[in-house]
Amino acid sequence: MHRKSVYRKVLIFLLCINIVVLLFFTYKELDNRIPDKIKILVGENQKFDFDLPFEGAFDSKNVDVISVNNKTVPTNQIKLNLNKPFSLKSTKTGQYVINLKLFGFLNFKKVELGVIDTREVLPSGKPIGIYVETDGVMVLGTGVINAVDGLNYEPALNKLKSGDYIIAVNNKTIHNKEELIVEIQNSNGKDIKIDVRRDEKDIQYSISPVKTSDGEYKIGAWIRDNTQGIGTLTFVTQEGEFGALGHGITDIDTSLIMEINRGYVYSADIMTIIKGKQGVPGELIGLINQNDRNKIGDITKIRIREYSVR
Repeated sequence: MHRKSVYRKVLIFLLCINIVVLLFFTYKELDNRIPDKIKILVGENQKFDFDLPFEGAFDSKNVDVISVNNKTVPTNQIKLNLNKPFSLKSTKTGQYVINLKLFGFLNFKKVELGVIDTREVLPSGKPIGIYVETDGVMVLGTGVINAVDGLNYEPALNKLKSGDYIIAVNNKTIHNKEELIVEIQNSNGKDIKIDVRRDEKDIQYSISPVKTSDGEYKIGAWIRDNTQGIGTLTFVTQEGEFGALGHGITDIDTSLIMEINRGYVYSADIMTIIKGKQGVPGELIGLINQNDRNKIGDITKIRIREYSVR
């Protein structure tokens, strides 16, 4: 009897494990069949057919511009039945959230509905030169200074680090290297308060500039406030807007994504093309015609890992 009882418990345990595994894989299968994001074009009717036992409701009070199955209903009554084919249409662009419930009562997931505008673009492939200025002065690293007394100092050690952005000195906003150098020289060796942006947080340090044998004051930091490179023009719109670069702009020394404030686009001449290989990206080597006559645009919008230009 005891042995039968043990077998029964083992079988019940294995049955429970099988049920849990089955539920898990069922959940993953249902989750994979429903996208996390859905995009539709404004003013156009888009049809969907998921054939799944879900009901959806819009998590917003401002969805009166959306119609379901060509019918406009009050905001608090907009429901979606994913078990049957349905259509969505919006008269206005925007972002909305749909709460999905399994069998109509079990909360399952949220789906983002993006209503985007139609826009015709002309594809391109023309090489361009890009010049961008950082949002603040970027710190590449720190170094040793040989002072007028013959000793070596490193004022910025354990304070500034690679990837920091110097944004102010003594509460005065810093836009470029020249402004930073002026403030350091004006210190006459007295402590200065340097505000840096690090990982989206503002931090302040007190640093004592060191006088060198040539009479200049330095804080022992390698810095950069701009970069440039060759890219490819991706598209041009009918309104004259254009986009380029599908990847983030990284600093050549730190390999970090640079925080960009503004920039300019110039015509460029390609001198050499290095073909990419598996695991090794290709490379364009060329000459940027960086003058007013060959300037073709200003970078006006900056996004993380995406830079659109006008």
